[in-house]
Amino acid sequence: MPSEGKQKRGQSLDTIDSLESQFVAEHSLLSRRNRGITFTPQWVVDQMLGLVGFKASTYSEIIDAGAGAGRFSIATATRFPAAQVIAVEKDGDLASGLRCAVRNQGLGKRVEVRHADFLYCSLPCSGRRLFLGNPPYVRHHSMSARQKAWLKNAGLRLGEKLSGLSGLHVYFLARILAEARDGDALLMILPSEWLEARYGAAIKSAILERARKVRLFVFPPEAAVFEGTMTTSVILSLEFGGPTEEFSVALAARGREMRIDDMKVVQLPESDSHQVNWLHLSHEALDRESPLAEATNSYVELGELFDIHRGQVTGKNAAWIATSETVSLIPDRFLFPCVTDGKEIFDLDGDVLRTARTLKRVVDLPADLSLVKNAEREAIYRFLALAKNMGAADGYIASHRRPWWRVGLRDSPSIIMTYMGRRAPRFVVNGCYARLLNIAHGLYPKVRLSRSQLCGIVRWLNENGTVRVGRTYSGGLVKVEPGDARRIRVPNPGNFQFKIAA
Repeated sequence: MPSEGKQKRGQSLDTIDSLESQFVAEHSLLSRRNRGITFTPQWVVDQMLGLVGFKASTYSEIIDAGAGAGRFSIATATRFPAAQVIAVEKDGDLASGLRCAVRNQGLGKRVEVRHADFLYCSLPCSGRRLFLGNPPYVRHHSMSARQKAWLKNAGLRLGEKLSGLSGLHVYFLARILAEARDGDALLMILPSEWLEARYGAAIKSAILERARKVRLFVFPPEAAVFEGTMTTSVILSLEFGGPTEEFSVALAARGREMRIDDMKVVQLPESDSHQVNWLHLSHEALDRESPLAEATNSYVELGELFDIHRGQVTGKNAAWIATSETVSLIPDRFLFPCVTDGKEIFDLDGDVLRTARTLKRVVDLPADLSLVKNAEREAIYRFLALAKNMGAADGYIASHRRPWWRVGLRDSPSIIMTYMGRRAPRFVVNGCYARLLNIAHGLYPKVRLSRSQLCGIVRWLNENGTVRVGRTYSGGLVKVEPGDARRIRVPNPGNFQFKIAA
């Protein structure tokens, strides 16, 4: 016969499962995504609470920031009966459902549910606090001007310049870091991108200034923590009372017990610790090969040899990628062969794009159509009327162009690089002067390089240079931004078989 504790735990899980299922049924995936609502799997909650262990008795308040359906709150109150739990949830339906669940489980005295925005609500400060949970994942595009102003002010309190490109999870971290006191702690599951993206530098600096101990549990990309999302995840554990004395990293995975004594420990340098690159630290801590971390005179960064830019955004590919009807209206000199699909690079046989015959063409009209011959101009106006009917003049990109029809393709790059796919980036020499849409990056030499030198660089990159480049998302999707590409280390041309031309 099951014990009373197990019965209560089973009833609690049934209540939370029911609340989450009802919410999912009543709110579309798009609606939930826009609000950053992703429910934490129970196995993650169990592993995280296992990390708290005996220390739970040292916290007078446990604050669930962005409580959702209350999986963390109810599990914490059940597992650690001496703790006072404050569950903060902005969504009214979830907050109301959580209140009912708390009452039904007889936890009303130990769990206080607050229907409030975590960024603005008051928090208890009578003793040591543990900030726990899964903050909402909302990208910067959806953040309001008021929220971005809040982040700017939070940065001032932290002495850091927090980027407006930050997602909402960084706002939650900033709120906690700004008011955390010695003895407080944080344990949260977060998307991993802030560890690698440039916008995360300031929040990492603030953590290293304030947290005495930093522990990072990294989920591998193949571990789909949140079903239906492409986000890779990490568990961040902080003990405040900094600056940081210990930084440790462990690999986290479903079905594996995450134990502190399994972790690799990395000692931070005594000075300039806020400049430490966490991505490189985690690679070293996990004993993985990290060619990016190699610092030697025989290697240079790709950015020293090339300017790297993403291909052009048209704003409406359906209008600007030429069709048979387009070709009949647009003069050939305004139609440019373009790489418009990553498969055109990934599926290429060899390291050189030799012909443009298989590529689609993109319309790139001059800004001043009065310079075009009358007969051509009339045909172009007919094309523009068609493009307008397709919405090509109404989008965000077109509204910021003058005039709206000026796509503005960049010149042909010397090397083309894919930047997103379920495999490492692919590089090819651009042997046919193709232009690019924003499905690839163009590498433009800053120094004189011969054709054979370009081929040598591409061959080396494809064979050696793309290990651990960019960010790997859940499901194995690899994304490389221009800034990531510039940091790729390649053999110094002066010491390699291909030399820079005089």
